[in-house]
Amino acid sequence: MRNSTARNEFDFKTLVTDCIGYLSTVAPPDIHCYSPIGHGDILLLLSSGWVCIMRRDGLLRQIYKLPDNCLTTRGTQNSLNLYDDVIALTVGRMMYLFDIKCGIELERIPLKGEGLLFVNSSETYSPQMFSEAGLYMVIEKEIETKSQPSGAHVENINLCAVLVEAVFEEACKYYQQRSLSTTQLTAEKLKNGGMFQAPIALADIIKNYLGNSKMETTGKDSSGHDKLLGYLESEMKSLIALEDIKASVVKASEKDLRSYCETLVQQELFRLLSSEIDRENLQYLNSMFQLFPIESWQAVQSVLQLRCNGEGSLSTKAPAELWKSVLSTVQATPNYYNSQQKPPPANGTLPVFELLCQSMFKFQPSWLPKFLELAQQQSISSSASSWSFGKEKSESLPLYKRALAVIPCKSTCQDLEVELLLCSQRPNAVMQALRMLIGRGKWDRVTQVAEKHCRQSPLLNKEIFTTLLSEVSQHRNLDPYLDLLWTLCPEDMTVTGILNLVLKNLPPNTQSSGPFQGNLQGSQLTIGLLKPLLSKVLQRERRSSLRYADILQSPTLLPPTRHRLVSEVAQVDTEMDINIKEKIPSGCEVTPD
Repeated sequence: MRNSTARNEFDFKTLVTDCIGYLSTVAPPDIHCYSPIGHGDILLLLSSGWVCIMRRDGLLRQIYKLPDNCLTTRGTQNSLNLYDDVIALTVGRMMYLFDIKCGIELERIPLKGEGLLFVNSSETYSPQMFSEAGLYMVIEKEIETKSQPSGAHVENINLCAVLVEAVFEEACKYYQQRSLSTTQLTAEKLKNGGMFQAPIALADIIKNYLGNSKMETTGKDSSGHDKLLGYLESEMKSLIALEDIKASVVKASEKDLRSYCETLVQQELFRLLSSEIDRENLQYLNSMFQLFPIESWQAVQSVLQLRCNGEGSLSTKAPAELWKSVLSTVQATPNYYNSQQKPPPANGTLPVFELLCQSMFKFQPSWLPKFLELAQQQSISSSASSWSFGKEKSESLPLYKRALAVIPCKSTCQDLEVELLLCSQRPNAVMQALRMLIGRGKWDRVTQVAEKHCRQSPLLNKEIFTTLLSEVSQHRNLDPYLDLLWTLCPEDMTVTGILNLVLKNLPPNTQSSGPFQGNLQGSQLTIGLLKPLLSKVLQRERRSSLRYADILQSPTLLPPTRHRLVSEVAQVDTEMDINIKEKIPSGCEVTPD
């Protein structure tokens, strides 16, 4: 706006006064405050409540999310700054301290008044704030001296805070899944409520373990704490090593970054497979395979200890518990008792077995059929145990179908698809692979598959033979292999059944105008081609009929009856018999009535 009566210059006050009504309706800017942190990076506080780092290459990394409604009050002063590995943020009369490495909130400090953060060049490790009341500095309660602590001690303090927060976060998830209340459980409620002593005790153990100090116990005997510490020592060592690697990844140069990432991915994969895979861990595992594909494939080989033998098969020395997590399809069920909790969407999230197959297909596709055979062996060997994946359920997919699901374009990978179907050893899959080979005209491979899998079961033998006999009836491509095919004829096939099958599958005769059809002679099936098969089946039927010939044959005349000889039986003379003998004159015979 130009003031024409006065000097030729812009009147900024008048412009703001005229536009103040319009400015009140405009949404506040997305960036509330910012702070440069060196190396071309900048800290940002967005209107959504996220504290982010904008890298010099344009990458935006989210670190910490403020509680809801923290930035709704207008007119409050906000300041943001980085002190060593701790980000300090003031929003009104509250200061938030959180770790830049993992985003864990370290502490909330209520303030008596609003202030602005600044960096003192001599003491850059501690947050300092300037307010109307004076200059303030944040220090640890355990540190009595004002001297700068060593770098190792600072890392130990941050690591302790990270592990303690991890304990309470895991406890929140555990109790929330089993809670019937609709109230959201937080780590602060666990700390201050005094209701759950187990995570508090475990957090104290971690603090004392990291601080190398003796645990203070109120009881007379501390054997319970020592026993628990002994159980958790290996877990805490692994957690500490994992946090050290994460810190090394953040600070590593480009030269050492790949080796650190390989170690980190390998330890994370082993940790996830050694525990129960729930929905959240599964999504985390999928994201890890997407961000670090090469490192994840190398970690799979190392964790499962996969070795390719000289015979062309894979072997593994991984414990059974790891294979339980690999082959399991069960995901964590959502908490249906809590209506406010909704399960996160799992679109695009693959189970562990499919995830490993996808990585193998990308980097070593020839191993995929061997890996399927190895997985089936692990599943069969554990069928007698209590593992859920060893007992196939009606709603669960077979392993070969799960492996086939990761192949993106089956038309370009038909050889791999055939090998996966054959490795399954299932009759339907074997027949599907055989039909695919027949459709592609690979007759050498067809006969090899038929000869190998006909020994698997009589039903599969009959199905394969009838399929190949139908092909013989239609074309002459299998004529060089007829001697082999006739040996595959099942025992229950008859001449009548063979002829009916051949007549049923004969191609329709094409009408020709001429009296001769010489062009069709080469493609027609003749009795001469079937003669060896029919002769073999007839001989088999004749042998089976002769086996029962003695039973079926019967004489035309009945044999004469044998002469019966009357044997004299000693009789006891009674008084009546004596009287009869005396009355009968001699020379007369007595005939019975």
